[in-house]
Amino acid sequence: MNRNNSERFSAPQMPEELMRQLMASSIQQQNQNTYQTPTELVELPSKGAFYPPEHPLHNVETVEIKMMTTKEEDILTSPTFVEKGVVFDKLLESIIVDKRISPSSLLTGDRSAILTQARISAYGPEYSFYYTCKECSNPQKVDYIFEEIKNRELPEDLVFEDGLLKVVLPKSKAVLHLRFLTGQDEKEIQGEQNRRAKANLPEEQLILMYRKLIVKVNGNDDIFFISNFIASMPILDSRHIRKVYSQAKPDVDLTFHFECKKCGNVDEGGVVSISGDFFWPQF
Repeated sequence: MNRNNSERFSAPQMPEELMRQLMASSIQQQNQNTYQTPTELVELPSKGAFYPPEHPLHNVETVEIKMMTTKEEDILTSPTFVEKGVVFDKLLESIIVDKRISPSSLLTGDRSAILTQARISAYGPEYSFYYTCKECSNPQKVDYIFEEIKNRELPEDLVFEDGLLKVVLPKSKAVLHLRFLTGQDEKEIQGEQNRRAKANLPEEQLILMYRKLIVKVNGNDDIFFISNFIASMPILDSRHIRKVYSQAKPDVDLTFHFECKKCGNVDEGGVVSISGDFFWPQF
């Protein structure tokens, strides 16, 4: 008797095939009602060659990003993010489609390429800024046009071993192996500089940078040995490291031509700075 009552009042079972069709139709309807933000691919200057095997970008030549929306504009104008110096990290975190990629783990040149493409897609190719003449210190407005983003061409005589840049120093003849800096490296260097300033300690910008750059000295990767070498390195060797690193660093080409209207000085080596004003065009 109870069994019959249960069968009488229970809801009829929907056929399994009909249920699948209704669910598929519901999902399709939701997708039609949801705006999908367009995405684009950015070619990485590093081509993924200098990331460790466990990194999502190891040997990957492009990264997919979504175009900036009002959400990203809120990130750029957040006083909290600006004060903490994490605006670009938060922006990259928002626009990079592959969430396995940590913005702070990106090589600095790859970060620049992604931010540049995001800026062009959001505001267009025009960018105006002020540049100070190196000869007469006159600030002058520069109207820059981003054409198709081009990555820098690396010199053919560079030597790489296991993803590290091999450098022979001219004075000491020491053989160094260098790695390329990431956003996290730059953040840690700046943090240490700030701590030293608060403690009234002398600046060690170059020493801090070399500790991040240099992986091996004459095949020795001991941290204390490398630190002692850095502290006693001849100036000629120090300048050579910076020169070679600057030439070898995978990066986007943001150089521009500058001619001072006041003194006539010509500067072919100016580089567009990716700073806070980079995402605020003059409308």
